[in-house]
Amino acid sequence: MNKGRLLKMLALCVILLLMLSQLAYAAGPTAHAYGFTYLGDWSTDRTWVVDMRLDEGGYSSSYLHDNSASYVRYNMRNDAVFYICTHGSPGYFCCYSSSGTMTKISGNAVLSDSSCYSLYAMYNNTDYLKDMRLAYLSACHQWEIDPTYGCTETRLRQYGVDVIVSWDGTIKIPQADVFDRFAFWYMMREGYTVGTALAYAKAEVFYQFGDYGGVDHYHCSGNGDEVTTNPSNVRMIPARYGKY
Repeated sequence: MNKGRLLKMLALCVILLLMLSQLAYAAGPTAHAYGFTYLGDWSTDRTWVVDMRLDEGGYSSSYLHDNSASYVRYNMRNDAVFYICTHGSPGYFCCYSSSGTMTKISGNAVLSDSSCYSLYAMYNNTDYLKDMRLAYLSACHQWEIDPTYGCTETRLRQYGVDVIVSWDGTIKIPQADVFDRFAFWYMMREGYTVGTALAYAKAEVFYQFGDYGGVDHYHCSGNGDEVTTNPSNVRMIPARYGKY
């Protein structure tokens, strides 16, 4: 084989390897980060940063905005990571159209509320959410239980999600913004466990503000993964789906 032909074959092999590496990257576990332009830059900008961090961690992430509760709830079944930045009340979190029309994702089915799309109605007695490694609910009150709407954290845990991050009480927007940005930096860039990443993010908030603004009332719950039953000890990289 002459030298010129050998060089061409080597160049072709390099090109093929690069193409395969890009395909492998594109085929990373699916993640979605949801924000809402109606709420302003605090929702969309923070969500964009989280989406970028998920990509850096090896997830095939999409930043989506202004989607209805029906759309968001249905597409959760495809996710290794689910992140949403929005308002919430005990038992549900909100989704907004660009014009401000609000729909809700709740824990329980609430037939009297036509704006409500429940996790129970979509996922009860299914295994669709058992591939989800992390559900991060950046909204107030998602740890709390409402007698009518139920609890989103409880439902996600019941349906097999490895790790759920949620809050009780209210969280201030500036502090939550810093918390989320640093939490995903430590999870996706530094490779820390979820629990350690959240603790470091909490410390960063206090360093910048001198108070926590409610973000210290976070909860890290769930079923754990193939390594540990303690959800705080789960690592998000290398990128992968839930233990199921």
